[in-house]
Amino acid sequence: MLINQPTITTNGGVRATWAEINLTRLSQNFQAIRARVAPASVMLVLKTNAYGHGMTEVARHLAVQADYLGVAVLEEGILLRELGITRPILVLGGIWSNQIPQYIEHNLTLTASSIERLEQIDAASGQMGVKAKVHLKIDTGMERIGVHYYSAHTLQEATLKCCRNVEVEGIYSHFASADSADLTFARLQLERFNEVLRFYEKHGLPAPLRHIANSGAVLQLPEANLDMVRPGILMYGVYPSPEVPHTVQVRPALAWKSLVVFFQGGQARASGQLWLDLAKRPHGARRDGAGRLRGWLLPQHVEQGPGHHSRSEISAGGAGVHGSDHGQSRMGHGLQRRRSDVDWRIGRNASRSRIWLSGLGRSPTKF
Repeated sequence: MLINQPTITTNGGVRATWAEINLTRLSQNFQAIRARVAPASVMLVLKTNAYGHGMTEVARHLAVQADYLGVAVLEEGILLRELGITRPILVLGGIWSNQIPQYIEHNLTLTASSIERLEQIDAASGQMGVKAKVHLKIDTGMERIGVHYYSAHTLQEATLKCCRNVEVEGIYSHFASADSADLTFARLQLERFNEVLRFYEKHGLPAPLRHIANSGAVLQLPEANLDMVRPGILMYGVYPSPEVPHTVQVRPALAWKSLVVFFQGGQARASGQLWLDLAKRPHGARRDGAGRLRGWLLPQHVEQGPGHHSRSEISAGGAGVHGSDHGQSRMGHGLQRRRSDVDWRIGRNASRSRIWLSGLGRSPTKF
């Protein structure tokens, strides 16, 4: 039984809702980040389908600019290799022992988060007659995968004693709250990570590739850049929280577009009888081609009638939605001209992409 069987045909433009990705803007974001963190290297994080932007197309466009690629699971790494991507690829997630040969076969860098996994990688690579590349994962406070910082020396010592078929290329950790205004815990994590790194100095060894900085750290913790940074959502033009300074200027690369099929003037009401706080501003509710009823304020350009079109443009962010435009709005029987500057909150977990709802009679544009 196929649980992912398509329910709607994709032929003939039946669904008038689509997403567009601006690859040029992605390149601009990447270069802005690189300039910010130089001389550190930059990893292009492509996990979860490149944050919903389409991993294959983003990889084809940006991989050549990146020093390293990062994915979450084995399958993503294999897909990139099948696309002909030759850049180094680190799989950031945990692994199962029976997957290890596939990592090695596809020249993927593994995350070693325990002595047991390290020994399994060493055994598998020995049987295959090659050396596997690994990055050691240190948990400095995220409480996800990785050896705890206070036990990290046991993992580091194991790499010196029992791993003839493993090259420890890197060592990394992950910030839990580097996108917060209060950086106390982030700095504590960085201090813990630096203490783990002193192992190499104590033993007279060169440190492997060090990386811990995510999007928040790129923006406000330059001391965490080390050898490489791993910006995630920032690469795609979205700031990780309303609290971070915009020390790198990026713009959203994703546009969600839909043809408007119906416009209803009057008060907007959401599902479950939840009234939207419209602050007595001009407003309306419109049903887009995705089949969802969405209530918007209308500071934007809206026209109806022969030869006209209906257009709505907003920018949605985690702290709010912001829009400003000068235009016309035809609601009911009268044409009203309005100028409105809008700033209202829609909740921290709301979509952070730029959205167009357009009634223009044109076909959806794909990659």
